[in-house]
Amino acid sequence: MQKERFIRIDWKGEWKGEEHKSSAVLPEDEGGIAEGGISCYSIDRWGKADAIERLRWYFANIVMDTNPEDYSSRQITIFDGYKVGEGSEYEDIARCEITLAEIEAKPIMEQIFDLYDRYYIDEELTKDEYFAELEKIDLEV
Repeated sequence: MQKERFIRIDWKGEWKGEEHKSSAVLPEDEGGIAEGGISCYSIDRWGKADAIERLRWYFANIVMDTNPEDYSSRQITIFDGYKVGEGSEYEDIARCEITLAEIEAKPIMEQIFDLYDRYYIDEELTKDEYFAELEKIDLEV
């Protein structure tokens, strides 16, 4: 098993590092199904831009949080660990070894949604340009 770098979004104050576990549909204490690790996207496997886009897609299309204001109580978490499986939404499931960064999510999501609108809605950016811009986002690691 090879160590990888992962990205995810958490509610501020909810990240538990090595002890963190995700659950499908609902939190486990509300009837959700434990997924055996942490829902996330591998930066190493997918590449930084693709991991960010997968995260945006999940939160915009599954969670339905499409406004940067929706992220004012959230953080982007970056950690190193090991992939242990695949989640119910085809995301990576990993085990955390070390937390590298807990970043205010709203400003990052503002950048991501702006770039996505410029690519998908306004057609100012090509797909390649969109991914090149995502690659430039500072994740503080």
